[in-house]
Amino acid sequence: MATQRYISTSFWNDPWIQTLDPSEKLLYLYFMTSPLSSISGIYEVTMRRVCFDTGYNEDTTKRIIKRFENDKKLYYCCGFVVIPSWPKHQKWEEKETIKRGIEKHLNTVPKRVWCDIVSRKIPYQYPLEEILLPYGYDPSYLDIEFEFEFDIIKDGQNCTKIAPNVVEEEFSRFWHVWPKKVQKKTARQKYFLMHKKKRLPEINELLEIIEKWKNTEDWKKDDGRYIPHPATWINQERWEDALPTQVISQEDKNYKDGWDD
Repeated sequence: MATQRYISTSFWNDPWIQTLDPSEKLLYLYFMTSPLSSISGIYEVTMRRVCFDTGYNEDTTKRIIKRFENDKKLYYCCGFVVIPSWPKHQKWEEKETIKRGIEKHLNTVPKRVWCDIVSRKIPYQYPLEEILLPYGYDPSYLDIEFEFEFDIIKDGQNCTKIAPNVVEEEFSRFWHVWPKKVQKKTARQKYFLMHKKKRLPEINELLEIIEKWKNTEDWKKDDGRYIPHPATWINQERWEDALPTQVISQEDKNYKDGWDD
């Protein structure tokens, strides 16, 4: 039996909705009514599925999602859609069955997603202190060959240890953007080890470096054949490598060739 999703006619009177262009309105409606959507407003969906269902290409989809994130209306976290205001519209405070349904689903959300939600300070509108958030680790996370002991960070007079879940959240963000997803367990071990040695750049800087490498000809040619394994890249501290000289586009090449005519 299909799940029903109801959209109020007031949707079209919302001031923010009225600022969207037609493609943005369609994509937002899709995320609200997707067959994969959930009562909590957090659900897993691949970018490939979104593109297939809407007919948009990946670049367009990502561009629109970026606008939603900037406006704090919808986020894409580690392969999951997060609609912050969704619980508020379910009237969970009035209906105990809805509240139980939301909490039941929230407890199925993977830990990496919660780490992303917390680290990005996503304004999810449900009292999360009322549920048991799964911040612990699966046994498979505990077989790394060193202790999870990190140096103390000093913030004025306050001193706190770097929690393992913070490093795990960073690794999840790294893994999410890495184009060749192989040997994840080994890559995680290398990431934690380099973090412990304080050899890694700050996570946002690291992600920027990866994005620059993804746009190089070296990583684009032959369907990514020459993209290194993530564990190798981390272990060899390849973020310090100089970016290769970019190959000019075919359009520019044709223009340049015309100089010789």
